[in-house]
Amino acid sequence: MNETTLILVRHGQTDWNLQHRFQGQCDVPLNDHGRAQVAAAARRLAGVRPVALYCSDLVRCRETAEILGSVLGVAPTIAPELRERSFGQVEGLTREEAVARFPESWAQWSSNRDTWIPPGGESAGEAWGRVLGFTEKLWQRHEGETVVIAGHGGPIKAIISRALGAPMSARFAFAVSNGGITTITRNAGGPTVAMLNETCHLGEPPGRVEAD
Repeated sequence: MNETTLILVRHGQTDWNLQHRFQGQCDVPLNDHGRAQVAAAARRLAGVRPVALYCSDLVRCRETAEILGSVLGVAPTIAPELRERSFGQVEGLTREEAVARFPESWAQWSSNRDTWIPPGGESAGEAWGRVLGFTEKLWQRHEGETVVIAGHGGPIKAIISRALGAPMSARFAFAVSNGGITTITRNAGGPTVAMLNETCHLGEPPGRVEAD
């Protein structure tokens, strides 16, 4: 098996990221700072020549992919499978608002975040199955090549956790920042996380961001 490289870039900041609101599958665009973050990520990756660039169909990832693609010389391919997890009725709320509006549901989240299903939303397992099933097809389709994904925080954490052989709960142990870059390689020996959440190109300290 020839070595394959997968470069994961989280979308830039949105106003809802800044306000710590659950975005899920709401179509929230990048703000100006988010566009600047992605432009910096694109400059950091200048010289990389991926054969493909994939993104979800949500506008914050499409904008991210368009900025990256203009520098990397590749047109984005839309993949709805890469959408962020649906948070249902929690979307648009801050954590404090979600706790106040759905106290019973939030008590379930507090007891087991892996099995919690947001009201009207998607379980983490469902989202991970969707994302990882698609990503496995990419590994096979692009063996020996370099591919970029402009993605959401949750799906990127799923891909990283799978590469690490870590359980779903491990996603809370590492950060994926807006505009951050992660590189994973895979060969006959399996996957290697070569770079995790690089943010030096942003010129800012990594910020704490709530669920995407």
